[in-house]
Amino acid sequence: MSLLNSHFSRRFVAVLLGIVVMCLALALAIYNDLNTAETEFTELNNEIETALTRRLDNINASLRSLSGMHHAMTRLTQQELSAFAQEIGRSHPYIKAILQLRLVEQEERAAYEDEFRESGFPTFQMLGSDTNGAMVTSPVHDTYMSLNFIEPLDPGLARYLGLDFYSREELKAGVERAVRSGEVSISPSHPIDRDAFLAFKAVYKGFFVPRSAEQRVAQVHGAYALLIDAHTVFEDIIDHYRHLGLRLVTLNDGEETPLFEKVTPRSDSLASRLLPHQKSTREIDLGPAKFRIHVESPVSSATFKPARWATVMVTFLGLYIAAVAVVFTRIRAAEAAREAKEQLFQEKERAQVTLQSIGEAVITTDPTGVVDFMNPVAEHLTGWDAHEACGRHLNEIFSLVSESDGTALPDPIARALRDHDESEAAAIMVRSDGATIAVIENAAAIRDSDGNFTGAALIVRDVSRERNLLREMAFQATHDPLTRLINRRQFERELIAVIEDAMKAESQHALMYIDLDQFKAINDSCGHIAGDQLLKQVASHLGENIRRLDRLARLGGDEFGVLLRDCSIKKALEVAESLRHEIKDVHLHWEDKSFRISLSIGVVAINKDSGSLDEVLRAADAACYVAKDQGRNRVHYYQPNDEMLARRSSDMQWLHKLREAIDNDQLVLYTQTIFPLNDDKPQPPMSELLVRMIDNDGRLVPPMTFIPAAERFNLMFDLDIWVIGSAFRQFAELWRRFPDDPRIFTINLSGQSLDHPDLERAIQELEMQYNVDPHRICFEITETSVIANMDRALSLMDQLRRRGFLFALDDFGTGLSSFAYLKKLPVDYLKIDGEFVRDILHDPVDKAMVDTIKRIGGVLGMMTIAEAIEDAETCQLLNAMGIDYGQGYHLGKPEPGQIMPQTSNVIAFKNGK
Repeated sequence: MSLLNSHFSRRFVAVLLGIVVMCLALALAIYNDLNTAETEFTELNNEIETALTRRLDNINASLRSLSGMHHAMTRLTQQELSAFAQEIGRSHPYIKAILQLRLVEQEERAAYEDEFRESGFPTFQMLGSDTNGAMVTSPVHDTYMSLNFIEPLDPGLARYLGLDFYSREELKAGVERAVRSGEVSISPSHPIDRDAFLAFKAVYKGFFVPRSAEQRVAQVHGAYALLIDAHTVFEDIIDHYRHLGLRLVTLNDGEETPLFEKVTPRSDSLASRLLPHQKSTREIDLGPAKFRIHVESPVSSATFKPARWATVMVTFLGLYIAAVAVVFTRIRAAEAAREAKEQLFQEKERAQVTLQSIGEAVITTDPTGVVDFMNPVAEHLTGWDAHEACGRHLNEIFSLVSESDGTALPDPIARALRDHDESEAAAIMVRSDGATIAVIENAAAIRDSDGNFTGAALIVRDVSRERNLLREMAFQATHDPLTRLINRRQFERELIAVIEDAMKAESQHALMYIDLDQFKAINDSCGHIAGDQLLKQVASHLGENIRRLDRLARLGGDEFGVLLRDCSIKKALEVAESLRHEIKDVHLHWEDKSFRISLSIGVVAINKDSGSLDEVLRAADAACYVAKDQGRNRVHYYQPNDEMLARRSSDMQWLHKLREAIDNDQLVLYTQTIFPLNDDKPQPPMSELLVRMIDNDGRLVPPMTFIPAAERFNLMFDLDIWVIGSAFRQFAELWRRFPDDPRIFTINLSGQSLDHPDLERAIQELEMQYNVDPHRICFEITETSVIANMDRALSLMDQLRRRGFLFALDDFGTGLSSFAYLKKLPVDYLKIDGEFVRDILHDPVDKAMVDTIKRIGGVLGMMTIAEAIEDAETCQLLNAMGIDYGQGYHLGKPEPGQIMPQTSNVIAFKNGK
């Protein structure tokens, strides 16, 4: 009985152990299937990460190329950007568009919008984006980051031209991160495209990216952006693995900003609901920009293999009967073999994917140099298909020659062995079809575990684009991009060398400074594009008419320089006259218009006494301006004792002194009383305000000393505004303290001020600021300035008279048609020119002129003021003729100081003055 029980027990234990073994075998089979699924999911993640990293690197490289081209070429044209967009569009289809952003200040906004309208966008305006993504007119603020250009310019994207990226917070944040870091920044692309995102790269003023964030913010010029179609980035993965869920975000200050999301497809099957989901999160760095990709995939029921489970359980059961130890040993051996095989397969696949996706050409050979592998980049670079190249010697595929002299370089495989298994060299690749490509090649020996040489690997990188870009950057650094002449910086370098040569060898050279006389008028009337074309034509004509030894440069704007080496001053003047006559006779064409321009040329000799670079350039510039002052279209030779140069230098000195005097209130107002002459018609007295300047020594400077300089250098508007502002301030104080002061004050307005568009607004602002009474203020304008600016003068007088201001016509009678236009002018007073008053006692013509002016003024309702009264007899005669007012040294001289109240209204000639 006990034996039976023992046998039963052993059977029971055996069966129980068998069941346990089979359960374990079943669990192991299921685990193996899950592990296989996890391995496949990991490989998939690696593939996604590799593909995304490569594409982000391509985006980074494209933006860096755009930035580099922008800094090298100063300004990328639309054609260059279009060509660049087509190129990267072919190689990177997920790049949907290239965007160029430009920083626009508030004061530049109107000009910027006008520039677009003139270039073919008649309804262009700066746009903003509201919270719903709708396009609205951009509100006014200090700066805008405007979408200046977009390629391709299809209708769907063209409507965003002018979009202010600062009007939308996420776009503004993306641009500002790019500006501060100097690197790539990522942000969503709302409202431009909801299925894409933007990669920004800022560009700055100048040739180099500033080092600090503060400098980058201060010098930002704009930015370039790539519009990335997120769906296309993952298109090959999504199409191949339809069960996947993907979510791409960018990390900004630790927060996730979604860029793309594909939700994991739902399944209604019970098995799918019970099976777990595989999830993975990985981070990718692109400089300061960080990305996080979330991948989710459900474990498919197809992962499990029930047939394999049965085999495993049967095997385990048989092995268990034979020997449990042997079964477990074999299981472990089988698992180890499978793991090793899987690992080897993964490494092989990883190596293949890497070689297929890297941007360099990779070629491997056997020890004799016969090719056994080429990646796609190597196929493209060498022009050989991999199947055709394999089995051929490397020398049949291409050869390498020196960049400097074109001599053949040693076999890269032999060089790799000689240089301790690895070497690198810059070379020119000569393909079998004769094409040449600039490359950098790196050769490395391949050895087995025993150190035996088994072959070589050659990595070749195409650097043609970089070499061409470097050459273009070197050219741009020394040449003007428009005319292709050398620029001012290079010209000054060569000029320094010539000056040093003249000092050491006592040789003779010459410098010409050329200015185009009528270019500004042509540029303003026809636009900058026409101006650029005319500059190119002028540069071509100048280059054709100078000697081969001479050096022509564009110095800036419409200014050119010619350096004449080993040239006497006599010969230099002949060349200058030849250029002047040549350009004068040339017709320059733009569209259907033809122009003629002339040259003003300053010539300076370069010898051992010429001085430094600054002295030579200053002398040439001064001589050129003297040529312009003499009437343009002429040549002027600089000489140290030149009176015209001395006069210009004096005017320049007074210009700086006057500018400083206006800024520092070193000007004073004098008053000269204008007395009523007619007792029968009592009129209020008048006072004319006259300006004087105080020099640094405290001495008064008469107006005829500094007024010519102000007129020559267009400073009269600033001077007149200072006089009006100072006068209005003193009027306000005078009328506050002495409200019964009866005088009318007259203030002179120059012809330059009369022609200035801001004069009316400036006067109105000063009137409101000081709350003055316009009915007691009279502006004097000269007859000649009215004739020169008739339309503007009439408009100004009409607007200011409506506000209550009075007007006097000064120096009346000196014009050629005074009476013809007098009835058109809304003036209150006629000031008779002093030339008619001084000799009125002895010259009947002057007396008749004064009488005629009096009569005409009376008919038109204007009062008359006689200037330059210097004696009592003249004053009495004018009174007898009915002249209303008199002014002159006999009646009263200009007096300094604050405007004081009128204490006397005595008619001067009655006191015997």
